[in-house]
Amino acid sequence: MSCEDYVPEIDNDFDEYESNDTFEEHIDKQKALEFQENILKKLYDDGGLRCENIIEIQYLMELIKYVPEKFKDKQEPIAKCLELIINMANQFLDIYNKQVIQNKDKDKEAN
Repeated sequence: MSCEDYVPEIDNDFDEYESNDTFEEHIDKQKALEFQENILKKLYDDGGLRCENIIEIQYLMELIKYVPEKFKDKQEPIAKCLELIINMANQFLDIYNKQVIQNKDKDKEAN
């Protein structure tokens, strides 16, 4: 996945159709969810979040690398925090993919 393909995750607070939504709003939310699903699938298929593929992560790494002298003592904890965030995001992608596979298997068994 190239840097140009990266789009931040869309808020996922609208899984259910709300009674005060119009039909058009509901359809727009469904399209947004499908778009989010496609982004997650692309990320997983490309091996998850990899620093060399996402420009925002590269920027963060450079900022951490060239931290001002008065913040040098915070440099290592911040780098470890970024690493933890990336690892947790990749674990989420792995869990997400397993859930998608499980749901597909259940659908096949139901049919």
